[in-house]
Amino acid sequence: MASGRMLKKEMSNSRKLGNVKTDRARVVYFMMFPHLDVMGRLDADVKRIKGQITTMLPYSEKSIQACLEQLHEAHLVTLYVNCEQQYLEYARFDDFQNLNPAREAESSILGSTHKDSRVLQRTPLKLSKVKLREVKTKVKFKAPTLEQVQKYISEKGYDVDAKKFMDYFTESGWVDSNNKPVRNWKQKIITWSGRSGTRKQSDSTGRDFKNQQSEYGQTV
Repeated sequence: MASGRMLKKEMSNSRKLGNVKTDRARVVYFMMFPHLDVMGRLDADVKRIKGQITTMLPYSEKSIQACLEQLHEAHLVTLYVNCEQQYLEYARFDDFQNLNPAREAESSILGSTHKDSRVLQRTPLKLSKVKLREVKTKVKFKAPTLEQVQKYISEKGYDVDAKKFMDYFTESGWVDSNNKPVRNWKQKIITWSGRSGTRKQSDSTGRDFKNQQSEYGQTV
């Protein structure tokens, strides 16, 4: 086995590596790299990894196993069992190494495709999760004509002066009192009608109050 393995800069753009759930699993992935044999395989017994690879790290055997399973789910490694022993193979190992089999020992580990090997189950690979959003088309606002406003007010029976309404919003550039662009002019007519009704009711109440006081000889 070589004294180390090569890491190419393409690893920085690996979506699979970015898909791994925890940084701990990524650390384990890189720390196992130099220990791979010529076929990119490794004895994945967690006791061995804890004792020989992550010796100086505070990782429990249970957490190491969880890391291996995360790497397996991300399709960075293939985790499998042969003769009741757990092993792993790195994906696309040959693509990132300049190997010289003549200078390295043959792999003593049977591969994941061997007839006696059993690959652990995993979910289908998903490199990115994109939430589909409903795209709402924004309709460009078109100012109504005076005739359209008069017709709408007449149909709905609103107490709104159509000309004043048009003059107000035309002068403001169809921006409301909150300095927000008008999106629905019909809704603005409803708002104006409500305000007009309130003012009308208030005025009526005021006149009634004055009339009542006049009847009793009081002045305001």
